Amino acid sequence: MDKTPIPGRAPEPILEVQGLTVDIASEAGSFPVVRSLDLALFPGETLGLVGESGSGKTLTCLSLTRLLPSPPARYQSGRVLFQGNDLWQMDEPALTRIRGRHIAMIFQEAQSALNPVLTAGEQVREVLSRHFGLPEAEGRRRVLALFSQVGISDPERRYHQYPHQLSGGLQQRVMIAMALAGEPEVLIADEPTTALDVTIQAQILELIQQIQRQRQMSVLFVTHDLGVVAELCNRVLVLYAGREVESGPVEQIFREPRHPYTRMLLDTVPDLSKPRGRFQPIPGQVPSPAYLPGGCAFHPRCPEADDTCRRLEPPIETLSPGRRVSCWRRMEDRTLAPAAGRTES
Repeated sequence: MDKTPIPGRAPEPILEVQGLTVDIASEAGSFPVVRSLDLALFPGETLGLVGESGSGKTLTCLSLTRLLPSPPARYQSGRVLFQGNDLWQMDEPALTRIRGRHIAMIFQEAQSALNPVLTAGEQVREVLSRHFGLPEAEGRRRVLALFSQVGISDPERRYHQYPHQLSGGLQQRVMIAMALAGEPEVLIADEPTTALDVTIQAQILELIQQIQRQRQMSVLFVTHDLGVVAELCNRVLVLYAGREVESGPVEQIFREPRHPYTRMLLDTVPDLSKPRGRFQPIPGQVPSPAYLPGGCAFHPRCPEADDTCRRLEPPIETLSPGRRVSCWRRMEDRTLAPAAGRTES
């Protein structure tokens, strides 16, 4: 994919998140799952949201249009601006008109997301009926065209089949057709190739790229696969324990990662130039929101952590336009403000 700056890109993001904070309540208390998160998605670009399982990627995506049920979710603070309008301040009917029509989502596991008692065609036609008021015959014609567009063979037959009668790849294509039916400006793709074999994965990724180019959609692409990020994304935001640890243009992040977590994620990618494609796993696991360590959440797994890391959560600092990092040590970039800024206040 061409990752050069998008010609004539508007100075304002189409989707902007400011200070997003979401807790999950339980009998044991309330725990943060998204913590003071900022992100901006510009028209026509692809932003990668990266992190291990448990980093908060899916919860972040579901929070954008308040898809997490409340309770147990508590939308504590922040703003989610779509074309300048705050989604979190909208009532449910207004937000329902946004979901699926202007902001659509490809969910992680199509088999779980699709309704098992409706045929594939009926589920996609429902989007067209809800958002455009199309009569049944016209909706059916549009669904068949969408099925062809996303590479579903024999769309007439697939229209009448139920999800369990379709392969994983076909289920995912139905999910993509459903997301595209509303002609959205923003597409959120939450690990859309999970559980698919590598051949089908490649086909799905190519399909998303092709449709994005045709429609000039903005895509928020969620993944733990850095190889996919390198191929697909313009910029990347690295998430850990529900909080941004680093963000910036893909080329810069891959060439010169500043956060130890980002660097260790890159080290997990197999290097085929080494014997047996050797890679370095990250020790430990992402902490539960109920048991976040003090200071930097990554410090128990970080080989560079010092006492400051264990005591204080680092701020998010801007390294250069569009490039941010949250790390006390941050590979000691001497062009930044001195570390004397580390205070407990």
